[in-house]
Amino acid sequence: MGTGAPTDNRRRVPIRRLASFAALPAVAALTPLLAIPAITSSLGSAGWAAIAVGQAVGTLAMMIISYGWGTTGPSEIPKRSPAERADLYRTSFASRLLVAIPAVPLAACAAAWLATAEFRAASVITSVGFAIWGLSPTWYFVGAGRPIMIAAYETLPKLAAATISAVWLLLTPSSTAYGACFLVAGLASAVTAAARIGGVARWRVRGIREHLITNASITGARILGASFTTLSVPMVSIVQPGAVPVFAAVERFRNFAWMAVNAVAMALQGWAAEEPDAETSRGRRRTALAVTLSAGCLAGVSVAIGLPVLDSWVFSGQVVIPWDVAATTGATIAIVSASLSLTFHFLGPMGAGRPILLANVAGAIVGTPALLVFSTYGGALGAACAVLLAEAVVMAFLAWGKRRVESNFGVRA
Repeated sequence: MGTGAPTDNRRRVPIRRLASFAALPAVAALTPLLAIPAITSSLGSAGWAAIAVGQAVGTLAMMIISYGWGTTGPSEIPKRSPAERADLYRTSFASRLLVAIPAVPLAACAAAWLATAEFRAASVITSVGFAIWGLSPTWYFVGAGRPIMIAAYETLPKLAAATISAVWLLLTPSSTAYGACFLVAGLASAVTAAARIGGVARWRVRGIREHLITNASITGARILGASFTTLSVPMVSIVQPGAVPVFAAVERFRNFAWMAVNAVAMALQGWAAEEPDAETSRGRRRTALAVTLSAGCLAGVSVAIGLPVLDSWVFSGQVVIPWDVAATTGATIAIVSASLSLTFHFLGPMGAGRPILLANVAGAIVGTPALLVFSTYGGALGAACAVLLAEAVVMAFLAWGKRRVESNFGVRA
């Protein structure tokens, strides 16, 4: 009786921590919304479609550049001394910079190829502006328990970029304003964080090769997953260009919701991993799953109900969102939230990158052809259904992988 209460207390949801760490990245994820009305009113639906393609390509590059640090990094920080944390961040920044050297130009080339001549520059600069955020220090501050630094290095820079670009677009219809603002903000955040955390005097970097090998499967999984998520807009633009404005609109909101739910999952990642007691740790992982799934369901319902009501304001009357497309996207968000928790709170901390990779392979095998076929014949609704199907396959494989890994380790969640 006497030992039960403390254990229960250790399993309670850390409301203050959750609010601190989830709210700031969630706000940062939603700040681009400030610029969408200015984009659509100044550049029209064609300009919006080109920028959306640039965002999609740039977001994929950002995922590649981050190279799994958001999945495995936060749980490592609580275990290390201040000096070891600095060493780890130097390794992180150097390894991500190496990946960025080829990834950024490739993203720019892809955006240029997919965009129309009129808005090619806008698509390219947007892709680069979003890609550079793969060097963000947010994962480190989540693990270190410093929410105020997330505000300083992600939330405020993105808020400033969105606000300045919106004002810029309202004053003059510059198609490159949006991407340029996010590029400057991302570079400033990455460079100043690297100097603050890693120091400027001694940059001895160790373990890059080992890290690149260790997180290759997680990064590969994200690339495969991008084939039916992040790259869904460029793929639809190839087979059904007329569906791009509507589908890009719901995908942008799906991505915003993903980032917000992802922030919740990351906020609980360190908390779920820092408790050494096995039984309490299992309880925390289950709690993290319930909280993340609840956040995903709330976000999904909000998108399903709110987007058809607010579309005329958000997109300045240039894009109309049908209710069935919005509802399908909302269901996808709820499913994705379960996948995020299975990755961040179970498989990732256990070093089980293989099940994550296999789940995304399965999703890509199902989702990529479905996206091409469904969008060809069903337009934006068909594309949204294809993404929903693929995410359901990923979640099912992750759940199967979780049970298999726990069985091999002789543990239960």
